[in-house]
Amino acid sequence: MEQKRKLMQTIGVAVKNLNRLGDIIPVVRNLGKRHAGYGVQDRHYDTVAAALLWTLEQGLGDLFTSEVNDAWTATCAVLAGTMKDAAAEVAGG
Repeated sequence: MEQKRKLMQTIGVAVKNLNRLGDIIPVVRNLGKRHAGYGVQDRHYDTVAAALLWTLEQGLGDLFTSEVNDAWTATCAVLAGTMKDAAAEVAGG
């Protein structure tokens, strides 16, 4: 339950700051570093992104346009890429 709450909180922060994504990059990097300590692997980010996109598609129905899909796919790529890079730094790679 705690992980679900944290995930939803993180998604909320990302959504509220979509137009200022650069402003939250330091926070996202810190998350990536912490996740490295939890054993999160690169493939896990891909799984979460796919699940999020599927959930949005189901929840939004016809409002989940190709533009919405593209925007969320790009956002997930930036967030996951930032977290992966930070995690790699912790791992020494």
